[in-house]
Amino acid sequence: THAMVLCLPAPDGSSDTVCAEISGWGVYRRAVEPAGRPFEAIISAKLGLATDAESDAAHQRRKDNDDRGSDSDDSGSDSGDEDFSSKARIHRAKVVDDHYFFLGLEKLRWRATDADIKKAYRKAVLMHHPDKASSKEEYIDDEHFKKIQSAYETLSDAKKRRAYDSQDDIDDSIPSAADANKGDFYDVFIPVFYRNARWSTRKKIPSLGDDKTPIDKVFAFYDFWERFESWRDFSYADEYDTADAESRDERRWMDRQNERKRKKLKKAERERIVKLVTLAQKHDPRIKRHREEERARAEAEKKAREEERLRKEEEERVRKQKEEEAAREKERQEKLQREREKKRLKKARGSARARKADLGGDSEREALVEELCAKLSAVELEELAGATDFASALDTSLHALREREEAQQQKLEDKYGPSRSKGQGAKACTDSEWTETDLSNLAKGFAKYPSGTGNRWEKIAAFMEHKFTVDNIIAKAREVKRSEAKAVTKNFDANAFERSMNARKTAGRVGSDISRRYDIELTDDKAEAPSPWSQDEQRLLEAALKTYPASLGKERWDKIAAAIPTRSKRECVVRFKELAALVKARKAAASGK
Repeated sequence: THAMVLCLPAPDGSSDTVCAEISGWGVYRRAVEPAGRPFEAIISAKLGLATDAESDAAHQRRKDNDDRGSDSDDSGSDSGDEDFSSKARIHRAKVVDDHYFFLGLEKLRWRATDADIKKAYRKAVLMHHPDKASSKEEYIDDEHFKKIQSAYETLSDAKKRRAYDSQDDIDDSIPSAADANKGDFYDVFIPVFYRNARWSTRKKIPSLGDDKTPIDKVFAFYDFWERFESWRDFSYADEYDTADAESRDERRWMDRQNERKRKKLKKAERERIVKLVTLAQKHDPRIKRHREEERARAEAEKKAREEERLRKEEEERVRKQKEEEAAREKERQEKLQREREKKRLKKARGSARARKADLGGDSEREALVEELCAKLSAVELEELAGATDFASALDTSLHALREREEAQQQKLEDKYGPSRSKGQGAKACTDSEWTETDLSNLAKGFAKYPSGTGNRWEKIAAFMEHKFTVDNIIAKAREVKRSEAKAVTKNFDANAFERSMNARKTAGRVGSDISRRYDIELTDDKAEAPSPWSQDEQRLLEAALKTYPASLGKERWDKIAAAIPTRSKRECVVRFKELAALVKARKAAASGK
């Protein structure tokens, strides 16, 4: 009998033969090769490949983009990522062979180790080798075995496998900002980083972690991806096959074109990773929280520094205020002490002069009383005035004064020599021996030791290095005082103050330049004649000259002018020069006599 057998491909797309016995025909097996578009669609869907229709549509879209002048390789946008996946799908559609499928490693794929590949290859060879057919009735597909051989040759070679894995089972998409805002951060980004971690050249890859991961590990994770090194090979996207080159020059040209394409894809790959890392850092809640904490800490430190600065300023202000108050109090106490000493000295001198009546009208001894009043302190004068025997006490005080002066003179001679000291019996200095420097030192001594200072004249003599005796210094001081009084009397004008005030009301205050020095010739007839100085103005000028010495420099005349409301700085300078010239002229006249 014979049976008719109808052989059809299995519905799931496998290559197993399905036999259906009808009747009346002999049973035999026949190899059927799956083919047709339905089979291609089933295999493509199973392997995740693009069909011809999809490939043609993608090709047409790229062609339209090229016609519009868009360059997807050079654009730094998401289109570069889309090109990777589309080109990979097109490449796999052209190369239908799925090496992992033929070795039975479609689940492991790029994660399969070399040992897994060898084991799978041996198993496949045992199942599909043509020599394993037990009889002629058993059919072995030679083409399937060739695919197994090709798969093993590719996957066992490290370089070829890297090129194959670079385009196999790829999802290069990255989340958008909207996806990052809507979904959970870890659910959105952990799968993306896991997919891209396959390209890392370093095996130890840090994890994104969770919300409790320490911030240092978070920064280490992003630092790893910012320095990410990829082993991905883009040779699958080569436009030319160098094996088709007809000459060496053509092969080199093909190499250059392929290398240019690979560099563009490598650059786009790097930009994609950078965009992914930047997006993740921007939406990472741990980094946001850390930045807020750092901002709060910086503001707290700034506030603490500002409070510390204010505290130090307040302490410095209080310290200066206390120092100023202490200095004012000290100055006030010293002033009161000087006034008390001055009053006490004045009272003691009055008491000593009152005892002149005990001398019986002896003019020489009365002169000695005046000398003692000028040289002795208040305590010594009080003892002298309170003595029962005034004449005897006078001799004792005079003898003690002479011994003290001689001892002081001897001390100066031992220190400076006889030529620099003036003994008690030495010839008195004349006016010609007083230089301008000596007069300047004398004025400084007056300012340093004002009236009421104990042993004032001895201190002034010591200040002038004892170039002159106390008697000579007292005599010169009286002479200067008399000359100034005569000059004031000579130039006195009772209506000067009122006239000066009226002139200021109409013309205003005379301007002065503090950085300008006025050198005025008093004999210039064309110069405007200054208004005469009143007695009050003269007294204020003398007090200001004593209060503000020449050591102040440029500020001296500003302060002197401020102390005399009715006079300007220029007028004060001119008046000072007039007085200096007058004193100098009198000295010259006295020395000529």
